[in-house]
Amino acid sequence: MALLVGVLAFWLLVALRCRRPAARAGYRAKPWADWALDVVSLLAQGVLLPLAHVALAWAVTGALAPDLRGSVALPGWLVLPASFVLLDALYYANHRLLHTRALWPAHFVHHTVTDLDVLGTARNTLWAHLLLVPFWLTGAAVLVLEDPTGWLAGVTLTAALDLWRHSDLDLPAGGRLERLLGLVLVLPRDHAWHHAADAPPGNFGQNLNVWDRLCGTWLSGPAFAGGPPALGVPTPLGLARRLLWPFPAPVGAPQYGSPLPVPVPVPAAPDTLAPSPEGAPLSRSLPPPPTPAPRPSSLALALALALALPLPPLPLLLFLFLFPLFLFPLLPPA
Repeated sequence: MALLVGVLAFWLLVALRCRRPAARAGYRAKPWADWALDVVSLLAQGVLLPLAHVALAWAVTGALAPDLRGSVALPGWLVLPASFVLLDALYYANHRLLHTRALWPAHFVHHTVTDLDVLGTARNTLWAHLLLVPFWLTGAAVLVLEDPTGWLAGVTLTAALDLWRHSDLDLPAGGRLERLLGLVLVLPRDHAWHHAADAPPGNFGQNLNVWDRLCGTWLSGPAFAGGPPALGVPTPLGLARRLLWPFPAPVGAPQYGSPLPVPVPVPAAPDTLAPSPEGAPLSRSLPPPPTPAPRPSSLALALALALALPLPPLPLLLFLFLFPLFLFPLLPPA
């Protein structure tokens, strides 16, 4: 059922986008290599990877601890919001980790999309999907929960919002609904700034923006009121390299390296001579220095721990095993 709902949400977003002539023209002009990359990635992340995780968890528990299967009984009304919030927090930490020096090559292919489109939601190097920790946790949760319906419902909601976040079907700017949902959710316009070609690194959250707000990585203010002028990290790599061996990665991309200045038009060229007081030598007018990277807050750790407290023993052990991922958002950018 969860897979069916995800497929229906996907095709609904595609159909809504295809109502616009410009979108249909964009699909016709899309290179075949990008089509192949997106389709293969969607199948890998949306179908093959979840099934592989459940199969692996089934084999491991069967060999090591068969009594764990269905051993955790929790009410669905608690499991659904717990799965949504826990997976979202874990995704934020995982995503920050993928933007570090060591793992950026495994993730940068996702940032080669140049147009917000639901088809590019899962674009990635094939083996990079194995680094998405929330999928592993879901595979384990489906087996240990007596009734995983609530967990799968939370996963379905997460996936549907993830598809919408990568689409260009944004809410009317300045409307009441946008202001209301924007208090808690990462909207398509917000996620577009994460993919911007020239912007500070930020907006790492999946669906809830609270993690970015707590950790100081939320891009907000007048400079980010509209959409970014351009998206995507350029790469000369062909289809096979992007799918299997994405090296070398473009380390100069703003999503990876030091933050760039906020893209505000500067009327004066940096090389022009600025007028000086009478009798003083002429001085050069230089652009403002780069905006320093926002430093994360330790509140993220406290909140992550608080999420773990009501969990029963086995999910708590899983949480503690994955807890080091929550340390990475506390590190300065690479």
